[in-house]
Amino acid sequence: MHSVKLAGVSGTTGTSCTAGRHSNVIYNPNAFTAVGFNIGTMGNESPGFCAGPSFINDDFNISKTWKVTERVNLQFRLDAFNFFNHPNFSPNANGNPIGAVNCGAPSAGLYQPCSPTNSLITTQQAGSNLQATGIVNNNDREFQYGLKFIF
Repeated sequence: MHSVKLAGVSGTTGTSCTAGRHSNVIYNPNAFTAVGFNIGTMGNESPGFCAGPSFINDDFNISKTWKVTERVNLQFRLDAFNFFNHPNFSPNANGNPIGAVNCGAPSAGLYQPCSPTNSLITTQQAGSNLQATGIVNNNDREFQYGLKFIF
């Protein structure tokens, strides 16, 4: 499993950050909140708070050894790497579960811009880029075989 640090957010909602994981969606944006924090004071989760996408790699080996003489053997080997050809996704390094925030109380239905004097976050919108954006390189299914003389 990859371990991911999501900067600028706090995982204090009590919701699992992997709840609802499916296909290339790897983080639950509802597991993070900025509400109640002042701008500049967020990001208090330790590294590894959220596990990244799973890495699955099933290798397989089969071999057969024949006795040629008393001291010499011949072995045939077949090795398969990533036997089931499972795709492993790379997390988006630029992902952020918080898309936009509003500060302070609304005045006449509108929020004032966040500023040093109006820095308490009161609402947030979910981010849209918490998806795996690519596949891990060099993780294709591979086969190799060989004959080995053992003496």
